[in-house]
Amino acid sequence: MEPIDVTGAVTIRFWCSKSRSYSLLYRDRMEDQQWTSLTNIAAISGTGEEMRLVEVVDPQAAGIPQRYYRLQTPALPGP
Repeated sequence: MEPIDVTGAVTIRFWCSKSRSYSLLYRDRMEDQQWTSLTNIAAISGTGEEMRLVEVVDPQAAGIPQRYYRLQTPALPGP
């Protein structure tokens, strides 16, 4: 798994395989809080060996002192 690179306060960039779908989840505390879906990233047809750079902006993160992110594959159902 590649590390998630958080630049500034609200932009998350990461590499993913073209043939996989992903969900980017977040929470503001590590303990006793469920993960919330920020967005889903759809799979693009490919061999699976090809990688693509994805950039996601989290508009709700501004002003929050800490936020944790989790990348999950395959993507969760829903938006």
